[in-house]
Amino acid sequence: MRIVTEAFIVVETAEQAVDRLAELHGRATTALSQALKRYLKDRVEPDAAERKLFRYPELRLTYHCQGEVPLTTRAYA
Repeated sequence: MRIVTEAFIVVETAEQAVDRLAELHGRATTALSQALKRYLKDRVEPDAAERKLFRYPELRLTYHCQGEVPLTTRAYA
């Protein structure tokens, strides 16, 4: 099940998350490549709207603990 919000899309599986990140990365790199080619050819800089397309996608992970939540807040390596 996918939930669409203004800020991001919630997916249920790791595979869906990877697919979504790959899609966003593809769009960003395509937009950046096109803007760079246009700049090198015509010296036209991308505007603010175009620059927004170059950003890295955001990944948020939500973990729902099964059972009791551990009391320790320490991290171990």
